[in-house]
Amino acid sequence: QATASLLSKNLINSEKNKIEELCDYAKSFFSIKQVSIEKKWSFLSKLFDRKNISRKECILLPFTALKKIVSN
Repeated sequence: QATASLLSKNLINSEKNKIEELCDYAKSFFSIKQVSIEKKWSFLSKLFDRKNISRKECILLPFTALKKIVSN
């Protein structure tokens, strides 16, 4: 729920390509074991933290859904 809330607050009126880029970044953040978050996505810094790796699927679920919506 926290992820969906942050996304809805920060991506209103965003361009489709920005949303797709963020969704791709979110997925890659946990898979390639990045240590720090890019500055432009800093509003998600509390979620994109290595200590949240055990909740990866919960965190990424809204990103997956959002990407499906904007890709159609």
